[in-house]
Amino acid sequence: MLGQTICSVGSAMIMPRNPVTIDVYKARDCDICPSEIKGFTKRVNKLNGFAKIVVKDVDDVNNLKLNLLGTLPVVDFGNGVRERGSISKMEERDIIGKIIESARNGEIMRSISS
Repeated sequence: MLGQTICSVGSAMIMPRNPVTIDVYKARDCDICPSEIKGFTKRVNKLNGFAKIVVKDVDDVNNLKLNLLGTLPVVDFGNGVRERGSISKMEERDIIGKIIESARNGEIMRSISS
């Protein structure tokens, strides 16, 4: 799962081999969601394709747990790693840290289940 080294953020880090899908949940009537998502997308795009964003409307998602919805927008990196609210203020290092944390959580869950 982990295996590609990058140095574009100041120090060598291990990143997932394939792009990580980041789900962003928003509401149709959310006034701040478009600007927050736009700012977050700019930061993710600076990571040179290591992540891709999928924006979803909370009304269209069937299996979304309600505990995600305290503050919108909600960014779900997978494997229990989430960020809420002011996502546009996340720096590239924060985003990479969340991606790595999600990958590690996934590895731990796979090792426990086997």
